[in-house]
Amino acid sequence: MREKANVEAVDGVTKIVVLGEQDIGFYCAALRPTELWLESLFLLPEHQGMGLGKQLLGQALSQARAADLPLRCQVMSYNPAIGFYLSQGLFLVKEESNSVFLESSAYQETR
Repeated sequence: MREKANVEAVDGVTKIVVLGEQDIGFYCAALRPTELWLESLFLLPEHQGMGLGKQLLGQALSQARAADLPLRCQVMSYNPAIGFYLSQGLFLVKEESNSVFLESSAYQETR
């Protein structure tokens, strides 16, 4: 049985992801007037692929839906996490030279 990770608030938006007694990542989302902006979602490589990122992103998506706002984020274009975000229901809305912008599809469907 896998141990469940805890998320401990550092301030109003940044949270540390803790597994057992080890800090294994962090999560930061800011509620803005027009969106929930996912500042960062990072897990140490040895803790990726365990479903923890999916749980954290799911919490952010739930928070965005509850506020009737889209979840949005910007990711460097070379970051393999883009595939993760796309697989979890976000979609590409804009590409720039070094980054891509993603948005929750649930919001798009209700526009």
